[in-house]
Amino acid sequence: MMKTNRVKKLLNSGRLAVGQWVGLCDPAVVEIMALAGYDFVAIDLEHTMFDLQTVENMVRAAEATEITSLVRVSSLDPKMILRIMECGAQGVFLPHVRTADEVKLAVDAAKYWPEGDRGISGVTRAARYLAPDFMAHTRVSNEETMIIAMIEEAEAVERIDEILAVDGLDVAFIGPADLARSLGILGRKNHPRMAEAVDRVIETHRRLEKAHIGIACFHSMYDPPLETLINKGIRCVTTSPTDTALLLRACREQVQMAREAERK
Repeated sequence: MMKTNRVKKLLNSGRLAVGQWVGLCDPAVVEIMALAGYDFVAIDLEHTMFDLQTVENMVRAAEATEITSLVRVSSLDPKMILRIMECGAQGVFLPHVRTADEVKLAVDAAKYWPEGDRGISGVTRAARYLAPDFMAHTRVSNEETMIIAMIEEAEAVERIDEILAVDGLDVAFIGPADLARSLGILGRKNHPRMAEAVDRVIETHRRLEKAHIGIACFHSMYDPPLETLINKGIRCVTTSPTDTALLLRACREQVQMAREAERK
């Protein structure tokens, strides 16, 4: 039986859910993120060489350390989404969403009937290999599974009303890097067009009162004070840089300290 989704619980109580992207191919990274105090890990299948067995082991590590496991799929392929759900992940990030129909297909792939059209198997890891009460498993899975649409295309911003209106969508998550690319402002930090796009997504959320809004914060393309974003209604964030960049930064700092000590 799927555990309580910590992120959903935080969002539904108006709290901030804080996560980190995982690009290092080792379940130990998930454990480290849990020990650091993150609420969720965003396991990245879009920009990494992970295989699905690695993802499954990362999900196991998340369950063992009480951190929510969310997976960014490499495409919006319903079969890929199904396989991610069957390994026990608690939700999916959908990259490069452009339309409401794409979100609806993802909801169908991730949620069981009657909320979706997920394929049936009672012998997967998600179902604990032989669910004693499969219908109870489907109900709990539907309650705890998260669907997160990444808003990183100008087209998605233009269609944000219809995207946010999709039943089953939990979070519209703004990705500043690709959104900057799509808006034609890549490399121009805190550009007014970016601020306008972010504000449009947030204002639509306020008007419709559907789905939560998330963003990658402390980002090289867009980094207003986090307090400002929270006050505007942001409730789900990933911190930048990624785990790989954090490791590189820490190593560089230690090398620099050693070199400076040598020069003294």
